[in-house]
Amino acid sequence: MNLLGETKGAISQSGHSTDDVRFVGSRDGKLGIPWSQAEKVLDIDYDDGYGGQEISADLVVVFTDGGFLRREE
Repeated sequence: MNLLGETKGAISQSGHSTDDVRFVGSRDGKLGIPWSQAEKVLDIDYDDGYGGQEISADLVVVFTDGGFLRREE
């Protein structure tokens, strides 16, 4: 799986676009980067099968309208 592709798909399914992203970061808001920087960080391939967690479980995409996406197992 590619995290960037997966995230863009989830953003689209939520009825938002990447222009609507306020930040990508941690659920508590202590770590967050704008979409323009997040694309480079999220462009990674990972194994979505069973095994160790490769992507932070508290990763969120927060939108300018107050909505958000969060990762789930």
